[in-house]
Amino acid sequence: MNTFFKPVNDTAAIEQLNKELSADGGRTAVISGCIDTQRVHISSAVAQNYKFMLVITSDEAKARNMCDDAAFFNGEALYYPAKDAIFYSADVTGNQITGQRLKCISRLIEHIKAVDKDGQDGGLLTLVTTIDGVSDRLVPLKRYMESVITIDSTSEIDTEKLAKKMVQMGFTRTGMVEDKGQFSIRGGIIDIFSYTDEAPVRIELWDTEVDSIRMFDAESQRSIEKLKSYHIFPATEFLFTEEEKQAGLDKIRKERDEQLECFDYGKRKRTQEQIEAGNNINKLVGDVERTGNYSKFLDTIIKDTAGLIEYFPVEDTLIVLDEPNRLKECNELTLYEYGESMKNRLAAGYVLPSQTNKIKTLNEIISDMKHNKKLILTTLDYKPEGFDVDYRMHV
Repeated sequence: MNTFFKPVNDTAAIEQLNKELSADGGRTAVISGCIDTQRVHISSAVAQNYKFMLVITSDEAKARNMCDDAAFFNGEALYYPAKDAIFYSADVTGNQITGQRLKCISRLIEHIKAVDKDGQDGGLLTLVTTIDGVSDRLVPLKRYMESVITIDSTSEIDTEKLAKKMVQMGFTRTGMVEDKGQFSIRGGIIDIFSYTDEAPVRIELWDTEVDSIRMFDAESQRSIEKLKSYHIFPATEFLFTEEEKQAGLDKIRKERDEQLECFDYGKRKRTQEQIEAGNNINKLVGDVERTGNYSKFLDTIIKDTAGLIEYFPVEDTLIVLDEPNRLKECNELTLYEYGESMKNRLAAGYVLPSQTNKIKTLNEIISDMKHNKKLILTTLDYKPEGFDVDYRMHV
Protein backbone atom coordinates (compact mmCIF):
# COMPACT_ATOMS: atom_id res chain seq x y z
CA MET A 1 0.00 0.00 0.00
CA ASN A 2 1.29 3.48 -0.90
CA THR A 3 0.00 6.59 0.83
CA PHE A 4 1.07 10.12 -0.07
CA PHE A 5 1.13 12.61 2.77
CA LYS A 6 2.66 15.76 4.14
CA PRO A 7 4.70 14.74 7.21
CA VAL A 8 4.35 18.06 9.00
CA ASN A 9 0.59 18.06 9.44
CA ASP A 10 -0.94 14.83 8.08
CA THR A 11 -1.72 13.13 11.37
CA ALA A 12 -4.08 10.66 9.69
CA ALA A 13 -1.19 9.17 7.72
CA ILE A 14 0.91 8.82 10.89
CA GLU A 15 -2.00 7.19 12.70
CA GLN A 16 -2.44 4.71 9.84
CA LEU A 17 1.27 3.88 9.90
CA ASN A 18 1.19 3.32 13.67
CA LYS A 19 -1.84 1.10 13.27
CA GLU A 20 0.06 -1.03 10.77
CA LEU A 21 3.12 -1.21 13.04
CA SER A 22 1.05 -2.09 16.11
CA ALA A 23 0.11 -5.51 14.73
CA ASP A 24 1.80 -8.49 16.38
CA GLY A 25 5.41 -9.31 15.58
CA GLY A 26 8.41 -7.36 14.36
CA ARG A 27 6.63 -5.22 11.80
CA THR A 28 8.52 -3.05 9.31
CA ALA A 29 7.30 0.14 7.65
CA VAL A 30 9.07 2.12 4.94
CA ILE A 31 8.67 5.83 4.27
CA SER A 32 10.32 6.85 1.00
CA GLY A 33 10.84 10.31 -0.42
CA CYS A 34 12.28 11.69 2.84
CA ILE A 35 14.82 14.49 2.67
CA ASP A 36 17.28 14.93 5.56
CA THR A 37 15.33 17.70 7.31
CA GLN A 38 12.19 15.55 7.45
CA ARG A 39 13.62 12.31 8.80
CA VAL A 40 13.72 13.07 12.52
CA HIS A 41 10.46 15.02 12.33
CA ILE A 42 8.63 12.05 10.80
CA SER A 43 10.20 9.42 13.05
CA SER A 44 9.51 11.54 16.15
CA ALA A 45 5.83 11.77 15.20
CA VAL A 46 5.65 7.98 14.81
CA ALA A 47 7.62 7.36 18.03
CA GLN A 48 5.11 9.12 20.28
CA ASN A 49 3.46 5.75 20.85
CA TYR A 50 6.73 4.32 22.21
CA LYS A 51 8.99 4.84 25.22
CA PHE A 52 12.28 4.38 23.37
CA MET A 53 13.48 5.32 19.90
CA LEU A 54 16.79 4.02 18.55
CA VAL A 55 17.93 5.86 15.41
CA ILE A 56 20.65 4.20 13.31
CA THR A 57 22.40 6.17 10.57
CA SER A 58 25.56 5.86 8.51
CA ASP A 59 28.18 8.23 9.96
CA GLU A 60 29.02 10.24 13.06
CA ALA A 61 28.36 13.71 11.62
CA LYS A 62 24.87 12.73 10.48
CA ALA A 63 24.18 11.00 13.80
CA ARG A 64 25.09 14.11 15.79
CA ASN A 65 22.88 16.31 13.59
CA MET A 66 19.97 13.89 13.94
CA CYS A 67 20.53 13.80 17.70
CA ASP A 68 20.25 17.61 17.86
CA ASP A 69 17.05 17.45 15.82
CA ALA A 70 15.63 14.70 18.03
CA ALA A 71 16.35 16.78 21.14
CA PHE A 72 14.29 19.59 19.62
CA PHE A 73 11.30 17.35 18.84
CA ASN A 74 11.46 14.87 21.73
CA GLY A 75 13.10 16.71 24.61
CA GLU A 76 15.69 14.08 25.51
CA ALA A 77 18.08 12.62 22.97
CA LEU A 78 21.53 11.09 23.45
CA TYR A 79 24.32 10.33 20.99
CA TYR A 80 25.92 6.90 21.44
CA PRO A 81 29.39 6.89 19.85
CA ALA A 82 30.90 3.85 18.19
CA LYS A 83 34.29 2.52 19.21
CA ASP A 84 36.99 2.25 16.58
CA ALA A 85 37.35 -1.52 16.61
CA ILE A 86 40.72 -1.38 14.86
CA PHE A 87 42.52 1.39 16.72
CA TYR A 88 40.46 1.69 19.92
CA SER A 89 43.13 0.33 22.29
CA ALA A 90 45.60 2.93 21.00
CA ASP A 91 43.09 5.79 20.85
CA VAL A 92 43.83 8.59 23.31
CA THR A 93 40.13 9.53 23.26
CA GLY A 94 39.16 5.98 24.27
CA ASN A 95 38.22 6.95 27.83
CA GLN A 96 36.10 9.83 26.60
CA ILE A 97 34.22 7.54 24.22
CA THR A 98 33.78 4.97 26.99
CA GLY A 99 32.36 7.67 29.24
CA GLN A 100 29.83 8.77 26.62
CA ARG A 101 28.73 5.20 25.99
CA LEU A 102 28.39 4.42 29.69
CA LYS A 103 26.37 7.59 30.22
CA CYS A 104 23.94 6.44 27.52
CA ILE A 105 23.66 2.96 29.04
CA SER A 106 23.10 4.40 32.51
CA ARG A 107 20.34 6.68 31.24
CA LEU A 108 18.78 3.79 29.33
CA ILE A 109 18.63 1.69 32.50
CA GLU A 110 17.08 4.60 34.44
CA HIS A 111 14.41 4.98 31.78
CA ILE A 112 13.67 1.26 31.69
CA LYS A 113 13.11 1.35 35.46
CA ALA A 114 10.94 4.48 35.17
CA VAL A 115 8.78 2.87 32.49
CA ASP A 116 8.42 -0.30 34.56
CA LYS A 117 7.44 1.77 37.59
CA ASP A 118 5.26 4.46 36.05
CA GLY A 119 3.86 2.71 33.01
CA GLN A 120 2.67 5.41 30.63
CA ASP A 121 4.47 8.24 32.45
CA GLY A 122 8.02 7.35 31.40
CA GLY A 123 8.20 9.71 28.39
CA LEU A 124 10.26 9.11 25.23
CA LEU A 125 14.01 8.54 25.30
CA THR A 126 15.81 8.83 21.96
CA LEU A 127 19.24 7.36 21.34
CA VAL A 128 21.03 8.09 18.05
CA THR A 129 24.00 6.09 16.83
CA THR A 130 25.75 4.83 13.70
CA ILE A 131 25.72 1.38 12.14
CA ASP A 132 29.15 0.85 13.76
CA GLY A 133 27.59 1.71 17.12
CA VAL A 134 25.22 -1.27 16.94
CA SER A 135 27.74 -3.67 15.38
CA ASP A 136 30.12 -4.21 18.29
CA ARG A 137 29.62 -6.86 20.97
CA LEU A 138 28.78 -5.89 24.56
CA VAL A 139 28.20 -7.53 27.90
CA PRO A 140 24.48 -8.19 28.62
CA LEU A 141 22.59 -5.21 30.08
CA LYS A 142 21.75 -7.28 33.16
CA ARG A 143 25.41 -7.12 34.23
CA TYR A 144 25.26 -3.34 34.43
CA MET A 145 22.04 -3.45 36.41
CA GLU A 146 23.48 -5.93 38.90
CA SER A 147 26.73 -3.98 39.32
CA VAL A 148 25.21 -0.64 40.36
CA ILE A 149 25.90 0.24 44.01
CA THR A 150 23.24 2.33 45.76
CA ILE A 151 24.22 4.40 48.80
CA ASP A 152 21.88 6.44 51.00
CA SER A 153 21.69 7.74 54.56
CA THR A 154 20.89 4.26 55.93
CA SER A 155 23.92 2.58 54.32
CA GLU A 156 26.90 1.24 56.23
CA ILE A 157 30.15 1.09 54.30
CA ASP A 158 33.27 -1.02 54.69
CA THR A 159 35.71 1.21 52.82
CA GLU A 160 38.13 -1.58 51.87
CA LYS A 161 35.35 -3.76 50.47
CA LEU A 162 33.97 -0.77 48.60
CA ALA A 163 37.41 0.03 47.18
CA LYS A 164 37.85 -3.54 45.95
CA LYS A 165 34.39 -3.51 44.37
CA MET A 166 34.99 -0.19 42.63
CA VAL A 167 38.27 -1.38 41.13
CA GLN A 168 36.35 -4.37 39.73
CA MET A 169 33.84 -1.87 38.30
CA GLY A 170 36.60 -0.14 36.35
CA PHE A 171 37.39 2.82 38.62
CA THR A 172 40.98 3.93 39.28
CA ARG A 173 41.99 4.68 42.85
CA THR A 174 43.90 7.94 43.26
CA GLY A 175 45.04 10.20 46.09
CA MET A 176 42.65 12.94 44.98
CA VAL A 177 39.85 12.82 42.44
CA GLU A 178 40.54 15.00 39.40
CA ASP A 179 38.97 13.24 36.44
CA LYS A 180 36.09 10.92 35.57
CA GLY A 181 36.58 7.24 36.32
CA GLN A 182 38.52 7.93 39.53
CA PHE A 183 37.82 7.51 43.24
CA SER A 184 39.70 8.17 46.45
CA ILE A 185 39.29 7.15 50.08
CA ARG A 186 40.85 9.28 52.82
CA GLY A 187 39.77 8.15 56.24
CA GLY A 188 36.00 8.62 56.39
CA ILE A 189 35.82 10.62 53.15
CA ILE A 190 35.02 8.84 49.88
CA ASP A 191 35.24 10.83 46.63
CA ILE A 192 33.84 9.32 43.43
CA PHE A 193 33.83 10.83 39.94
CA SER A 194 31.63 8.67 37.73
CA TYR A 195 31.43 8.87 33.94
CA THR A 196 27.69 9.38 34.35
CA ASP A 197 28.04 12.57 36.42
CA GLU A 198 29.12 16.12 35.60
CA ALA A 199 30.76 16.58 39.01
CA PRO A 200 32.29 14.26 41.63
CA VAL A 201 30.39 13.08 44.69
CA ARG A 202 31.71 13.08 48.27
CA ILE A 203 30.40 10.60 50.81
CA GLU A 204 31.33 11.39 54.42
CA LEU A 205 31.16 8.64 57.02
CA TRP A 206 30.63 8.61 60.76
CA ASP A 207 32.51 5.42 61.57
CA THR A 208 30.85 3.09 59.01
CA GLU A 209 27.55 4.98 58.69
CA VAL A 210 26.85 7.50 55.94
CA ASP A 211 26.74 11.02 57.37
CA SER A 212 26.30 13.03 54.15
CA ILE A 213 26.31 12.72 50.38
CA ARG A 214 26.97 15.75 48.22
CA MET A 215 28.25 16.78 44.81
CA PHE A 216 31.26 19.11 44.85
CA ASP A 217 33.53 21.05 42.53
CA ALA A 218 36.78 19.15 41.90
CA GLU A 219 38.90 22.33 41.74
CA SER A 220 37.50 24.44 44.58
CA GLN A 221 36.28 21.45 46.67
CA ARG A 222 33.11 23.45 47.42
CA SER A 223 29.78 21.70 47.75
CA ILE A 224 27.32 22.02 44.87
CA GLU A 225 24.31 20.00 45.95
CA LYS A 226 23.26 17.64 48.72
CA LEU A 227 21.95 14.23 47.66
CA LYS A 228 19.56 11.87 49.43
CA SER A 229 21.06 8.85 47.67
CA TYR A 230 23.70 8.03 45.07
CA HIS A 231 24.01 5.27 42.48
CA ILE A 232 27.57 4.27 41.58
CA PHE A 233 27.51 3.15 37.95
CA PRO A 234 30.34 1.01 36.52
CA ALA A 235 33.28 2.78 34.87
CA THR A 236 33.99 0.00 32.39
CA GLU A 237 32.16 -1.83 29.62
CA PHE A 238 33.81 -5.10 30.61
CA LEU A 239 32.17 -6.53 33.72
CA PHE A 240 33.49 -9.99 34.56
CA THR A 241 33.46 -12.15 37.68
CA GLU A 242 36.73 -13.40 39.15
CA GLU A 243 35.78 -16.94 38.11
CA GLU A 244 35.23 -15.79 34.52
CA LYS A 245 38.57 -13.99 34.51
CA GLN A 246 40.41 -17.07 35.73
CA ALA A 247 38.69 -19.35 33.23
CA GLY A 248 39.33 -16.76 30.53
CA LEU A 249 43.02 -16.58 31.42
CA ASP A 250 43.29 -20.34 31.00
CA LYS A 251 41.72 -20.03 27.53
CA ILE A 252 44.06 -17.16 26.63
CA ARG A 253 47.11 -19.16 27.67
CA LYS A 254 45.90 -22.15 25.67
CA GLU A 255 45.40 -19.97 22.60
CA ARG A 256 48.85 -18.48 23.09
CA ASP A 257 50.44 -21.93 23.19
CA GLU A 258 48.60 -22.98 20.03
CA GLN A 259 49.73 -19.85 18.21
CA LEU A 260 53.32 -20.32 19.36
CA GLU A 261 53.25 -23.78 17.81
CA CYS A 262 52.03 -22.25 14.54
CA PHE A 263 55.03 -19.90 14.62
CA ASP A 264 57.43 -22.80 15.43
CA TYR A 265 58.46 -20.74 18.43
CA GLY A 266 60.04 -23.66 20.26
CA LYS A 267 62.15 -24.84 17.32
CA ARG A 268 65.69 -23.86 16.54
CA LYS A 269 65.11 -22.90 12.92
CA ARG A 270 62.80 -19.92 12.90
CA THR A 271 62.45 -16.85 10.74
CA GLN A 272 62.80 -13.38 12.17
CA GLU A 273 59.07 -12.85 11.60
CA GLN A 274 58.23 -15.98 13.60
CA ILE A 275 60.46 -14.88 16.48
CA GLU A 276 58.89 -11.42 16.58
CA ALA A 277 55.36 -12.84 16.35
CA GLY A 278 56.03 -15.22 19.24
CA ASN A 279 57.49 -12.40 21.32
CA ASN A 280 54.44 -10.24 20.60
CA ILE A 281 52.05 -12.98 21.73
CA ASN A 282 54.01 -13.56 24.93
CA LYS A 283 53.93 -9.82 25.64
CA LEU A 284 50.19 -9.67 24.94
CA VAL A 285 49.39 -12.44 27.41
CA GLY A 286 52.00 -11.19 29.88
CA ASP A 287 50.31 -7.79 30.00
CA VAL A 288 46.99 -9.46 30.84
CA GLU A 289 48.60 -11.52 33.62
CA ARG A 290 50.36 -8.45 35.01
CA THR A 291 47.53 -5.91 34.86
CA GLY A 292 44.43 -8.11 35.10
CA ASN A 293 42.91 -6.07 32.24
CA TYR A 294 40.70 -8.36 30.13
CA SER A 295 39.02 -5.63 28.07
CA LYS A 296 40.53 -6.94 24.83
CA PHE A 297 39.16 -10.45 25.40
CA LEU A 298 35.39 -10.01 25.72
CA ASP A 299 34.53 -12.96 23.46
CA THR A 300 37.10 -15.14 25.23
CA ILE A 301 35.70 -14.43 28.68
CA ILE A 302 31.96 -14.67 28.04
CA LYS A 303 29.82 -16.23 25.32
CA ASP A 304 26.52 -14.47 26.02
CA THR A 305 27.55 -11.19 24.41
CA ALA A 306 24.82 -8.80 23.27
CA GLY A 307 24.36 -5.97 20.82
CA LEU A 308 23.14 -2.48 21.68
CA ILE A 309 19.78 -3.21 20.04
CA GLU A 310 19.19 -6.03 22.55
CA TYR A 311 19.47 -3.50 25.40
CA PHE A 312 16.12 -1.96 24.44
CA PRO A 313 12.73 -3.37 25.56
CA VAL A 314 11.19 -4.93 22.46
CA GLU A 315 7.56 -3.83 22.89
CA ASP A 316 8.38 -0.24 23.90
CA THR A 317 11.00 0.52 21.25
CA LEU A 318 10.84 1.91 17.73
CA ILE A 319 13.99 1.32 15.68
CA VAL A 320 14.55 3.88 12.92
CA LEU A 321 16.92 2.94 10.09
CA ASP A 322 18.20 5.78 7.94
CA GLU A 323 18.91 4.55 4.37
CA PRO A 324 19.51 0.82 5.03
CA ASN A 325 21.36 0.32 1.73
CA ARG A 326 23.86 2.95 2.85
CA LEU A 327 24.07 1.22 6.25
CA LYS A 328 24.90 -2.01 4.41
CA GLU A 329 27.71 -0.33 2.48
CA CYS A 330 29.21 1.16 5.66
CA ASN A 331 29.00 -2.16 7.49
CA GLU A 332 30.68 -4.05 4.64
CA LEU A 333 33.48 -1.47 4.44
CA THR A 334 34.09 -1.67 8.19
CA LEU A 335 34.09 -5.47 8.10
CA TYR A 336 36.58 -5.46 5.21
CA GLU A 337 38.97 -3.04 6.91
CA TYR A 338 38.63 -4.86 10.21
CA GLY A 339 39.17 -8.27 8.57
CA GLU A 340 42.32 -7.14 6.78
CA SER A 341 43.67 -5.53 9.93
CA MET A 342 42.99 -8.62 12.05
CA LYS A 343 44.55 -10.89 9.43
CA ASN A 344 47.79 -8.90 9.55
CA ARG A 345 47.76 -8.59 13.34
CA LEU A 346 47.12 -12.30 13.79
CA ALA A 347 50.07 -13.14 11.55
CA ALA A 348 52.28 -10.71 13.49
CA GLY A 349 51.23 -12.03 16.90
CA TYR A 350 49.47 -8.86 18.06
CA VAL A 351 46.12 -10.63 18.59
CA LEU A 352 44.81 -14.12 19.31
CA PRO A 353 42.15 -15.83 17.15
CA SER A 354 39.37 -15.18 19.70
CA GLN A 355 39.97 -11.43 19.36
CA THR A 356 39.15 -11.29 15.66
CA ASN A 357 35.34 -11.43 15.81
CA LYS A 358 34.31 -8.16 17.44
CA ILE A 359 32.06 -6.74 14.71
CA LYS A 360 28.61 -7.98 13.75
CA THR A 361 27.53 -8.34 10.14
CA LEU A 362 24.41 -6.54 8.95
CA ASN A 363 22.56 -9.87 8.90
CA GLU A 364 23.38 -10.35 12.59
CA ILE A 365 22.23 -6.80 13.36
CA ILE A 366 18.97 -7.36 11.47
CA SER A 367 18.50 -10.60 13.44
CA ASP A 368 18.91 -8.64 16.70
CA MET A 369 15.95 -6.43 15.73
CA LYS A 370 13.69 -9.09 14.18
CA HIS A 371 11.09 -8.77 16.99
CA ASN A 372 11.19 -4.94 17.09
CA LYS A 373 8.99 -2.42 15.32
CA LYS A 374 11.10 -0.86 12.56
CA LEU A 375 10.69 2.35 10.59
CA ILE A 376 12.87 2.63 7.48
CA LEU A 377 13.48 6.08 5.98
CA THR A 378 14.72 6.43 2.40
CA THR A 379 15.07 9.16 -0.19
CA LEU A 380 14.40 6.91 -3.18
CA ASP A 381 11.64 4.34 -3.40
CA TYR A 382 13.37 0.95 -3.20
CA LYS A 383 13.05 -2.34 -1.31
CA PRO A 384 15.70 -2.51 1.43
CA GLU A 385 17.74 -5.71 1.37
CA GLY A 386 17.19 -8.13 4.24
CA PHE A 387 13.84 -6.70 5.40
CA ASP A 388 10.31 -7.97 4.90
CA VAL A 389 8.33 -4.77 4.44
CA ASP A 390 4.78 -4.81 5.84
CA TYR A 391 3.70 -1.27 4.98
CA ARG A 392 4.93 1.48 2.65
CA MET A 393 4.37 5.21 2.40
CA HIS A 394 5.76 7.77 0.02
CA VAL A 395 6.21 11.44 0.84
